[in-house]
Amino acid sequence: MKKISILVLIFVMFLGTTNANASTKNKFIKRTAKYLCQEAKKILKDFKYNRDLLANVIYHENWYTDKEKKTARWTGAVVLNRVASPNFPNTIEGVLYQKHPIQYSTTSKFFTEEIPQECYDMATELLLHGAPEVPKNVVYQATFKQGSGEWKRLNGESFCYE
Repeated sequence: MKKISILVLIFVMFLGTTNANASTKNKFIKRTAKYLCQEAKKILKDFKYNRDLLANVIYHENWYTDKEKKTARWTGAVVLNRVASPNFPNTIEGVLYQKHPIQYSTTSKFFTEEIPQECYDMATELLLHGAPEVPKNVVYQATFKQGSGEWKRLNGESFCYE
């Protein structure tokens, strides 16, 4: 995302400060627009894939554990906290498919059944805004305590600090 922002800034500066002729400016505009479209398509594709992965883990791990879906939301937040932690892989895919003892037990079920739209909505919300109620160093979620201590326990799940 920063790459596109920087490119747009350079683009605006070039158009405003250059003495280049109209033909040169037009070529630059076309090349830049094509590049921005390609980058935007890649970003959207990556976002959709990450949203789909996060929706699957939310659904398969904790969707039906509570009416308010708080456990499912916190599970999604734990995945994103792991991505941000230097002690785990830096992608959602890497975190979800990391081998034992960290691996999520439900990954074999991913993409095997229809996921409710609410799971995709929750995943989108988490990707865009995070879950401010879950501390950033809460990176474990299981039916048992792990890490340096328990943050909260909800519906049989322990959410624990790194």
